[in-house]
Amino acid sequence: MKHDLLDILACPLCKGNLTLEVFEENEKEIVTGKLCCQACREC
Repeated sequence: MKHDLLDILACPLCKGNLTLEVFEENEKEIVTGKLCCQACREC
């Protein structure tokens, strides 16, 4: 996933903002990570 995509992604349940926890990334993109909703706490 590209870092820029976080600006346009939203929680599929409540449409809230997502936070990203990066586990692995390379020079161009995030390889593994976890998206969680700030509003409903769904991950």
